[in-house]
Amino acid sequence: PGVANALGRLRQPMCIASGGPMSKIEMIVDAVGLRPFFDLRLFSSYDLNSWKPSPDLFVHAARELGVPPKDCIVVEDSEVGIAAANAAGMTPVHFCEHGVAPLAELSFSNYGALPAIIDTIQSA
Repeated sequence: PGVANALGRLRQPMCIASGGPMSKIEMIVDAVGLRPFFDLRLFSSYDLNSWKPSPDLFVHAARELGVPPKDCIVVEDSEVGIAAANAAGMTPVHFCEHGVAPLAELSFSNYGALPAIIDTIQSA
């Protein structure tokens, strides 16, 4: 809940970089109505034959977006994803369910908090 509203408030370039196959990524993005936020900026580990915790997928996505890794913020829900973001030199933010221990310095459990977290990172 709240993902579309949060994404609509962001002005930064965005993409999805997932360990899942592209067909699954596209099906989910379309099913939940988030395609307008990402369009063709969808990246799959299967296309690179490299999986998290390797940073390859995130580095590839940053290069495709034209954004230096040090300026990238990665929203992740897994330990291997947080490790991949750190290895890529990016800032990880952990989306974690209530009651789950955060895996990164910055975390949130409600997407409504995401724009403020990103503003905080960018103003630091």
